[in-house]
Amino acid sequence: MRIASVGVYELFVARIGAPAGERLPGWLQMCDLNGLKVRVVSMIVLIVAMDFVQALVVVSLTAFVRLGQGHDSP
Repeated sequence: MRIASVGVYELFVARIGAPAGERLPGWLQMCDLNGLKVRVVSMIVLIVAMDFVQALVVVSLTAFVRLGQGHDSP
């Protein structure tokens, strides 16, 4: 969310100036609204992918536990 906040601030309010002449990293600088949209959509895709992988892990662990209940190890 901070990336979107910084992008909106830079596009519509003012450029963010860091002390001692430092600048924001290139991937965080926004030149236009399309760049901001790309960053926000990329974050959403990343979050959805992480949720999918997490659900996949939960399902596979649940299946492993349920299918492994009938086998006793010596």
